[in-house]
Amino acid sequence: MKIKNSRDEEIPLSAVAELEALDKAETAEEVLAAMPDVPVCNECDKKASEVTSDGLCVKCMPQLPSETVDDTFIDPCSNSAIAVLATDENLAKAEAQLNRDASSVVVPPRPSLEVETEVHVNMLPRVHAHIGRMRAWDLRKLPAAQAVQVRGSIDDLSAAFARVGDVLTMLAKDGFEAKTTPVTRIAAKLQRGAKVTLREDQRAIFAKVYSDEQLDSLSVVRVTDTHVQLMAEDGSNLGLVKLIHVAVKP
Repeated sequence: MKIKNSRDEEIPLSAVAELEALDKAETAEEVLAAMPDVPVCNECDKKASEVTSDGLCVKCMPQLPSETVDDTFIDPCSNSAIAVLATDENLAKAEAQLNRDASSVVVPPRPSLEVETEVHVNMLPRVHAHIGRMRAWDLRKLPAAQAVQVRGSIDDLSAAFARVGDVLTMLAKDGFEAKTTPVTRIAAKLQRGAKVTLREDQRAIFAKVYSDEQLDSLSVVRVTDTHVQLMAEDGSNLGLVKLIHVAVKP
């Protein structure tokens, strides 16, 4: 007796029996039992999708105590799995490694000036359309002074946007390197006379020498690339303090 499949290929009787068994299987264990060449666990004598090098299935593998549950990772040098105790310290190390791995594949950021120049160019058609629609408004029913104010504001916007484009082009030609970091964001606000406060940990250090009244009345005298000179209201000079250690008062 010959049995053929839909491709007109002859199927052995053993294969037919396996197919029938698979067709009748309802549970995962029954499916595994019906499949050929599936490894058998040395402990429970049941077929399993995977067994360890000791021939044990997942259910028969020795379990670690709950307080020392292990995590695993792949050692890039040996390409093998290594058990690691899931302590807070090891979890922190794993997270740090993931961050390093992620940062190693991140595309380096483009220069800020280049990005903003591209953004400005992309916005140009929309800004022109925005200005054009507003210039087409019928302002005849507005009071004369208000109509002048509206037209003037629209003209100011158009001129300002064009000036920004010219400035960006000029900076690119001059080789200007635009930077935006926590330090530069602070420095941009530290104008002479600006009222500032010290970061809490730094205030605790200066509090050993200066009073609360002095530390509450600090203002900017001079700003360098990395430091700011601070002075109290009574004229006490705190000297140079790192930019990252101060914050502008609201």
